[in-house]
Amino acid sequence: MLPVVATPPATLPPAGDLVRACAFEVSCFHDPPSAVLADCIGYLQAGIAGLPALFAPPLLDAGDYRRWADCGAASHDCAGALDCATLGHGADYCAAHPGTTCDGDLLVPCPPAGATAEAALFTIDCAARGMRCLSADGSASCSDGITCDPKSFAPSCDGNRYVELCDDTTHLRYRLDCARSPIPNATCRSGPNIAAACMPSGAPCTANRCDGDVLQSCIAGEEVAIDCAQRAGHCMNVGANPTCVPVAGQCDANDKDLCVDARLESCVDGVVQSVACAELGLAACTLTPGLNPRCG
Repeated sequence: MLPVVATPPATLPPAGDLVRACAFEVSCFHDPPSAVLADCIGYLQAGIAGLPALFAPPLLDAGDYRRWADCGAASHDCAGALDCATLGHGADYCAAHPGTTCDGDLLVPCPPAGATAEAALFTIDCAARGMRCLSADGSASCSDGITCDPKSFAPSCDGNRYVELCDDTTHLRYRLDCARSPIPNATCRSGPNIAAACMPSGAPCTANRCDGDVLQSCIAGEEVAIDCAQRAGHCMNVGANPTCVPVAGQCDANDKDLCVDARLESCVDGVVQSVACAELGLAACTLTPGLNPRCG
């Protein structure tokens, strides 16, 4: 068992870096993981904070989301951003290797055969997780090589140290030591509607609370510290629910993305953020009927 030691709040990238990365995401993919800039920013913030188990399979971790944010912030065109984020597995690679495959010990999740070839955004380094990339039954997964039956193998924790699950296609076990997680002091736990995963740790809890401007969010029975100040907000009670509330009121989280001149604009933590499409090596912001704003 790992000792339960409180995980400090994650350090988030500046809002401008997240906007830039997400502008690449909504603009560089035929079918982007998130087609709405504000939604992309939200999932990156949560993922970098170590909470992908709330909305994604537990094999994605904070480091995968941080890599995409950092690559997007540092790049000046789609090719560079996607080559960086996918560890060299762009659309050309996926055209030649459709479906989920192994490239050495990298797990490369390309679109299936017959779909538009897109970059494998969340390429996963199995070796960094203490596993290998193994192929079976026409797919691939990170695994320790142990076979399993997904019908009788629910995602679970072995104590608070290891997270285990069974791949639905390869029937191979994924077993991750939470000590390998990029989240400091991570332990494995699960809860109602939360898959077993390595998550930030803290004191036992039954409800959210404010500790100054740090929201101690009660997730699967332990406090997870979220620094509202990093989200340009304060921790406040909204009704009976402690939450991060933006200091600024320039815009609302429900506001839609916009094209303003040649810029792509979104609301981030109560502040209007935008990026010039030309800075991304793309054509001006466009709004096609039935689609969300994007560059190019």
